[in-house]
Amino acid sequence: MRATFQLPPLTLAAAATAPLRIVVVGAGFELVLGLLAWLLGFPLGIDPFAHWFWTWQGLAYGGAAILPMLAMAGAAFQAPGKAWQELRDFLDDVVAPLFLRCRTWHLLVLSLTAGWGEELLFRGLLQRGLATVVIAWGVSPNAASVLAVLVAAAAFGLAHPLTRLYVVGATVLGLYLGLCLELSGNLLVTVIAHAGYDFLVLTFLVHRARAREVGRQAAEVGREHLTDSVGGQNSLGQDVAATGSASGDST
Repeated sequence: MRATFQLPPLTLAAAATAPLRIVVVGAGFELVLGLLAWLLGFPLGIDPFAHWFWTWQGLAYGGAAILPMLAMAGAAFQAPGKAWQELRDFLDDVVAPLFLRCRTWHLLVLSLTAGWGEELLFRGLLQRGLATVVIAWGVSPNAASVLAVLVAAAAFGLAHPLTRLYVVGATVLGLYLGLCLELSGNLLVTVIAHAGYDFLVLTFLVHRARAREVGRQAAEVGREHLTDSVGGQNSLGQDVAATGSASGDST
């Protein structure tokens, strides 16, 4: 039995005139997160762009960093167990239908803004800012980095409360992205990895949902044809029986 899920009011409103509204609301929300990170950095003395470097190497590293994330997503889609199945049902029944009418560029806009806004907030502001503060307290840089990665990953996971297992998965991805930032020293790497991962997973979910919809419609058409065929046969049988009865009466 598949689990049933209730869409929150904001999601219903956003999807009311999909795909345009879902893109505007979703991308606008993610852009606000990036703006929030920038504004919060002022009083805290933290620049979330301090570790942003636009380089071809950063783009390449970001693209390569997508692959392990996709491997984790693939494992999640194949993992046995009720909790994993409920997560897949949630993605199929709630997440994918929201984007069913979206075109590729809609998904790309949503993914790019999500990568930019969330990485500025969780990695650029929280992770690097916390590490800077902790180091100022006399903690070693390595210990400060570990603590900052853990805190930012936990916050990232809690910011995605779709299901309990989804929170755990988002936390793991947050740990991975935090490690990518620490190793590369370039926020561009995590932005590209985050955006690319979101885009590919969303595209996969949408194509999967469309295939299921086509299969459902084909099954309905097949049932209608079968019903019509059975109905026609019954009608023919009744006509034959009626004809035979009439012949008998005439004799």
